[in-house]
Amino acid sequence: SGILFIAEAPQVITQADYPNLPQTLYKWDLEKRKLDKFVEDLNDFTVSFNGEKLLYRKGEQWVMAGTDEPPTAGGKPKPGEGPLKLDSMLVYVEPREMWKQMYRETWRIERDFFYDPNHHGLDLNKVAARYQPYLDGLASRDDFTYLLEDALGEMTVGHMFLGGGERPEPKKVKGGLLGADYAQENGRYRITRVYDGENWNPGLQAPLTQPGVNVKAGDYLLAVNGRELRSSDNLYSFFEATAGKQVVLKVGPSADGKGSRDVTVVPVESEENLRRFAWIEGNRRKV
Repeated sequence: SGILFIAEAPQVITQADYPNLPQTLYKWDLEKRKLDKFVEDLNDFTVSFNGEKLLYRKGEQWVMAGTDEPPTAGGKPKPGEGPLKLDSMLVYVEPREMWKQMYRETWRIERDFFYDPNHHGLDLNKVAARYQPYLDGLASRDDFTYLLEDALGEMTVGHMFLGGGERPEPKKVKGGLLGADYAQENGRYRITRVYDGENWNPGLQAPLTQPGVNVKAGDYLLAVNGRELRSSDNLYSFFEATAGKQVVLKVGPSADGKGSRDVTVVPVESEENLRRFAWIEGNRRKV
């Protein structure tokens, strides 16, 4: 008792400071009237209920420390103190139960902290009960946010914002692109335009104009890595996870494969720079 922990943050806080707001933690002894620096450069902290332990965060690292003395860098920590090993920690949640709790908490916060004690004349309990049945049909956090937008919209107040929440992070597959336009002709994909780019420029690599490739407008794209390609197929599905990797194309002047040849190309992840460059060069020629 008689001890306060005080966090000092920068006088000017910008959006870039979050969620890792730099802080310095001080310990204030009321009896001694003394202020001591306790931990520097931390981002978050909490003190245990009995005041004996301090849990603080620096970046992604959480550390447990006693509150009697400042934690020291290096050396072996005392039992029950030191950096926490969280790599193997798992937290199991039941999303619908969590959303129900968040729904109740939302209305409690509005009840206790809305600027107008009369809530613009709205009966919060009545509105909460009206929208509550929809909770059982939610399939994602986005659904929950959408429900709250509708429900809280009945409070008819500006500057009420919703967002955030935990979302799964699916592994992204980088599809490859050839820097070309296509038309469906004679049951095949026919290349109608090849974007040149500047192959000496890393940001303007054009797969079909690399040395030894020389694919031209009018050629048919007949196969990709040995898989025959027809106009009934989704062209882009043949290039899933190929960005930056070598791909063998079968191209030729006719749809039946006569005179075809195999060429090796490296698809790019985006054609944005190639198409912008073509637009710029086209405008220059017009001028």
